[in-house]
Amino acid sequence: MKRHLLYVLVFLFFAVLPGCKDNVDAPFRHEANEYETSVLEWLKIQQLSNGLLESSENGNVVSLYDQSLAAMAFMINDELPRTEAIFDFFNDRRSELNTAPGGFSQFRDRNGIPNGHRWMGDNAWPLIALNNYKALTGRSTYDSLATDLSGWLSSLQDPTDGGLWLDTTLKTSS
Repeated sequence: MKRHLLYVLVFLFFAVLPGCKDNVDAPFRHEANEYETSVLEWLKIQQLSNGLLESSENGNVVSLYDQSLAAMAFMINDELPRTEAIFDFFNDRRSELNTAPGGFSQFRDRNGIPNGHRWMGDNAWPLIALNNYKALTGRSTYDSLATDLSGWLSSLQDPTDGGLWLDTTLKTSS
């Protein structure tokens, strides 16, 4: 089952999200078909003990974007402990987010060691996942993480022309 996680997550995200209920009191899941169930089971197997999922099986690369999509896939399938394991990993590393140049690394290894490259777009996805989590559950557990991410993303806006820096290496080298 050597599949690239991104493709699976994109499928799950777009196939499942339209059927998701927006009532906090209602179950988060829709009636998954057999294929969706098998993909979700595969995702569950891929989740490491630290909460992360590798971007491909046995690949030793973990993508921030993929973690965000996995969190949303778990979330809308009522797998909140799995979603929270991903969020807990990043919540425990807020110092990485809040230390210059800021943001979370785009990639890291399966043990969670970051590679140092930080991009605005990749950091926007965890914020999207966190905001969806808050909307679905009403829980404030990760509000500080969402606030920090939002603040860092906002800090990338150029006060002169309103443009956004996409890569922190550009901002720090100018």
